[in-house]
Amino acid sequence: MVEDLIRRFTPTPIKKQLNLEGTTVALETNSAALAARLPASPAGPVTNFSKEAVTWRVVAETDTPATDILNSCTRLTSDGMAFVSVGLQGFFAYDRHLRTGIAFIPEDVVNNESLFQTVFLPSLVSVMKGLI
Repeated sequence: MVEDLIRRFTPTPIKKQLNLEGTTVALETNSAALAARLPASPAGPVTNFSKEAVTWRVVAETDTPATDILNSCTRLTSDGMAFVSVGLQGFFAYDRHLRTGIAFIPEDVVNNESLFQTVFLPSLVSVMKGLI
């Protein structure tokens, strides 16, 4: 069997609904630490994500160090698509037309309060809102 080097099939069994700057976000992740850091939205059960919600799949990689997170960043946007790299190992990508995003990030970004507040949340919001 061929190894899935880009981890396309990494399960993201943890589901959470939250509100980020007025936008309902249906988030799926493999990281309990990430789910615990994000405030839950009081609107509706997490098993019935609204069709109005923005969907995000976030894979936190435990075997990837957060190298050059603050020094290396690439931002691209074109025709409703947005992309932000975080460091050398992570990225956020979002399709505004489909209202769907995916992110692969080092687990260190989730576990470090400073990186979570200065890298993770701003990157997630900026690609979603087209602020890049």
